[in-house]
Parts: sequence; structure tokens; C-alpha cells
Amino acid sequence: MLPSDIHAKRILISPLNWGFGHVARCIPIIHQLLKNNNRILIACDEEQRRIFESYFPEVEYIHHRGYPFRFSGNSSFRKDLFLRLPQLIRRLKKEKEEVREICLEVGIDIVISDHRYGFFSSTTYSIFLTHQVNLPLRGYESPAQWIHHKLIQRFNELWVLDNPSNEFAGKLSRLNCLMGQYIGPQSRFSLYDQRRGGGGKVCIVSGPEPFARQLVSEIQSLDGKDMTVVLPPNLREIELPEHINRVYSDDWIRADNAILSADHIVSRSGYSTLMDLIELKVSFELYPTKGQSEQEYLYKFWKSKKL
Repeated sequence: MLPSDIHAKRILISPLNWGFGHVARCIPIIHQLLKNNNRILIACDEEQRRIFESYFPEVEYIHHRGYPFRFSGNSSFRKDLFLRLPQLIRRLKKEKEEVREICLEVGIDIVISDHRYGFFSSTTYSIFLTHQVNLPLRGYESPAQWIHHKLIQRFNELWVLDNPSNEFAGKLSRLNCLMGQYIGPQSRFSLYDQRRGGGGKVCIVSGPEPFARQLVSEIQSLDGKDMTVVLPPNLREIELPEHINRVYSDDWIRADNAILSADHIVSRSGYSTLMDLIELKVSFELYPTKGQSEQEYLYKFWKSKKL
């Protein structure tokens, strides 16, 4: 089934807390579900809630802890994740118990997890949302791929954020041996009437803090004329030339307006941002996060397609 097929249900949804791209891509899905007279409960942390409330002040929220990600910023993603593995496993087990309790207490009909492996219930219909059916791993890392697929198979259904031709995520979104439903790219900018243009170059700084700071350093050499930088609020102290306009992403509606006005966008090659670029139909340049194999793959894939 598609999001548009679900009507008059009680739905519990939660996004992964690895950056805010997972929040962003849940926004159009939640909007569609609300249009279909569903009751929505969003399980999220405080930072995620502040963003969601800009779009959905009427929705019910449940405080829900994220996964214990910590990134050093030295491009060793695999090492960072490996060091956190014991805490991640404990959190996954605890999360499953929390979801079961919420489902029983509220009477949930459907659980939707945006790439949270532990956010499901064995007694409630559970959907796993991702673009990354296949992890961009090296051959010797195939056991991690097997575990990834096994964790997905605990869910009743798989929603893939691409189309059947894998036009936007390439090999990452190929179903191969898994059963799933392609629901197409999802961008909150589809909720706006039109893109405005005329705002010059807009740089979107995103991702975990160490890598957001690295992107700011990388864009310093860009021509700053008519440039706006969308910054996360935890980078307020960062220094930029006076002629560069700042917009902070703690006010997502204002940031949306800046992005809608862009004639050219500079950003990371995270998939949620790429889905926004598909919707906005604007020229862009990408800066993959070094050491993050998914972004490096997507950068090369989109470059080869010359999208």
C-alpha cells in the first residue's frame, strides 16, 4: 500500500535522529496521512519536535529518545558506529518495548519507522521507510548487509523512497531479494504552491555538527555575491563574511522560503536533500561528506547522470 491508501487509522511514526533529513522526508508523508483523516502520533526527541511543530501544531507528540550516535568528525564513520554498537543494541531492544507499550496504551493501527530498526511492534502492522535497501558496503562487509536485511524483514512492509527504475538512489534502492513498495521521492517542498527564484545562491549546511562545520569551511571559497547560508542553530557563533546572509534552520519555515527563492543550491549529497533538489528543479553543486560512503556513492551516481 501507499501513504495515500491509508485512511482513518491511528498511526505512530518516528524518524531516525541522524541529522534532520529523516524529519524532512517524513513531513510530506505525514501531510498526506493527515489529509486522509488519520490520527497521527509522532515519537521524537525535542529537537525533532520543534521542527515538526512548525508544520503540524495540531499533531500529538510522544517524547522518544534517539539512538546514541556520536561522530568524531575525522571521516571514520564505520569506526564511530562500531564504538557505539553496544549502546545501539541496548537502545534497539529498549525501543521495541517502548513501541509495544505505546501501541497497547493508545491503540495504534500502524507503526511507521523511518530507518529505526527497533521501532516496530510484533502485534501491530509495522512499516519500514528508507531509500537505502542496500548499504554501500565493501565486499568484506557483507555480514552487515545480511544483518541490515534481516532487521528490515522484521517489519510487515517496506516503503522505498525512489521509483521502480531506481532513478534517484541507484543500487541503494534496488529491492533484489526483498519485497517492498516504491513510494517515490518525498520532499516537503511539494507542499508549497511554487518555487520563487531570484534569491541567488543558497548553501544548505546540514548533518552532524562536526561535518556541518567542515562544509562551512569548504564553502568559504565560493563567490559570496547574493549568497545565503542556511545554518543549524548550534553554529550561531561561526564567523562568515558580512556580505553573506544567514538563515538558521531552527526556523524551518523561514529557511524553506530562502531555499524556495534559490537560483542555485550548494549542499551535501544526503538523499533527503537530493529529493528536495528533484522537487525544486534548481541547479546545484554537491559536497559529499568525506568518509560517508552513502553520500560519496550518491555524489558519483548523480554526477554520472548529470542531473
